[in-house]
Amino acid sequence: MNILLQKYKQAKGLLFFSYLDTARKLRILINKPVYHVIGDSHTTNFLHPAFIIHHVGPATAYKLNFKNSTTKGREKVIKILNKIYKKKKINVIFVFGELDVRLQINKVANQKKTSIGKVIDSTVDSYFNFLKYIKKQFPLINISVFNVLPQGEEKNIYKVPYYAEREKRSLIAELMNSKYKEYSKSESFKFIDICNKLIDAKGQRKREYVFDDVHYNRKVIKFVMEELK
Repeated sequence: MNILLQKYKQAKGLLFFSYLDTARKLRILINKPVYHVIGDSHTTNFLHPAFIIHHVGPATAYKLNFKNSTTKGREKVIKILNKIYKKKKINVIFVFGELDVRLQINKVANQKKTSIGKVIDSTVDSYFNFLKYIKKQFPLINISVFNVLPQGEEKNIYKVPYYAEREKRSLIAELMNSKYKEYSKSESFKFIDICNKLIDAKGQRKREYVFDDVHYNRKVIKFVMEELK
């Protein structure tokens, strides 16, 4: 019975991805926009014909501006862009920053004995310096910056020093998004902000959009599409 269930799930998955591919080709044929989505694991939200996902792994926004980081995020992004950029206009959505909020910013602030605000500033500076570099190297790219989604309920399963409670991480994410919005405006990038649609009046994540303790499900795509319109 388990084998049959597994085969059913595999067949269902193949059919779904076949549908995505066919629907995406149709969008291109009728000149509807298609967006390349490059980023961390939160790119999985974008399972929709309007998007082509390029998952680069657990890269942080901060380290994208540095060569030869542990995750090689910078090199992976540039490799993807070299492949998809054909010297014509393309739309690219960058999805980075949640890992910085969850695992890095509070830790760095404590280790360096500095303020959360200064670490956020240096993180966003680094990220947008990388995006400006990308725009210079690939001038026909239309850049969109995806917000850091509201923090989930994941505990400190990786045993990260100075792991912040959810309330503090949520505040960090909010401050990050404020900076993202400000920097995006100054660089004429589009900022995609759907955070308020995903939390209730108490700041808790709405269960209908939750996939696991960190990620969201595909239902959030409707809000992304609204923002892109």
